[in-house]
Amino acid sequence: MSISFYNATIKPLKKAVKNLRRILSVGSKHAQDNGISESDLLQKKLFEDMFDLRTQIFAVQMLGGHQGALRIAGITPTPANMAFSDFAGADALLETLLNDLDKIDPDHYQTLIDAPVQCDLPIGSAHFETALEHMQQWVIPHTYFHVTTAYNILRHNGVPLGKADYLGAVNMRLE
Repeated sequence: MSISFYNATIKPLKKAVKNLRRILSVGSKHAQDNGISESDLLQKKLFEDMFDLRTQIFAVQMLGGHQGALRIAGITPTPANMAFSDFAGADALLETLLNDLDKIDPDHYQTLIDAPVQCDLPIGSAHFETALEHMQQWVIPHTYFHVTTAYNILRHNGVPLGKADYLGAVNMRLE
């Protein structure tokens, strides 16, 4: 059995973004129920040398859009409000990303699997031999890192999250 480039990269990327939206909705409810400022919560960090929650969310958008799948597919990301200060703004940013990812034609995307990728990163201009390597070695791992860190920031700040919130629906059978 073979797997398409789209199924191996876009589907897990979209699932991670959807799970992050769910995690943030739990964070929003927690903030409302406990009188916590959403703006303050978005500024929380795990450690001083790490990005705050807001930047973790922004990084997911950048990875899927400007640095990742949309770049490979030749789709310009829809302009989105990068200066959000509440969970509704974060959700809108991620919804825009999901809508953009839905514009990717799986058949066309498949033809790009072996194309070289160059993208500008804050650390310099990155070059990957193939789009597959770019997605496997840069975009997907970094997306999971930033989603996990966002989850951990909220969890560390008292938001009642569990593994199921992070994983989302899992298609498996237990015996």
